Amino acid sequence: MGGSWPSGGSPNHLFETLPHQPVPAEKSPTEMTPLTLSDAIVIVQKIPVDWRGRIAEQSVRQIGGKLWAELLQHRSIGLCHPLAQTARELLAIKAEISQLPGEAAAAAARSAGAPLVVQKIAKRLASDLGITTTIEQKLAATAHSVRILGVFVCEIAGVVPSCECLKDLVAERVSREEFEKKLWYLVEPSMSV
Repeated sequence: MGGSWPSGGSPNHLFETLPHQPVPAEKSPTEMTPLTLSDAIVIVQKIPVDWRGRIAEQSVRQIGGKLWAELLQHRSIGLCHPLAQTARELLAIKAEISQLPGEAAAAAARSAGAPLVVQKIAKRLASDLGITTTIEQKLAATAHSVRILGVFVCEIAGVVPSCECLKDLVAERVSREEFEKKLWYLVEPSMSV
């Protein structure tokens, strides 16, 4: 049953002779270059007037008219910093939440008196389920919404250059085109769950 393999002498050679996957089309230099903070500031400062109305409309739909009115009343007291901090905390939680199912499974095995190997197996199995994906997406969507509100508040207060929420959006290292799209949605269409 020794079988003879093609000229490469091993089954691995079969993989080497398979056709290569097509190379993705090259992106233009502007698509590949991440947005700079100075570019983002200019974009926000030149944003069309209807952006405010669109964000206001989306906000009222998401959080209700009463909370929206409350936000507008407090916009001049420096809401950007707490909004930016809230978004950062949400993303920190998102980074940790994927570990919860595995930790819970290991704790259940430990509680049942299972040996360490069973605890490790339970942890690995639960970690690979991906059951926290929806929660992680919702946390990321909420962080995005909070940041857009921060940019909105800074834009109407005329303090865009010092906007922490804008700086954090730029730190995501997205293209100019993607950034401009993100600005128009309180809840990004790709994040809607």
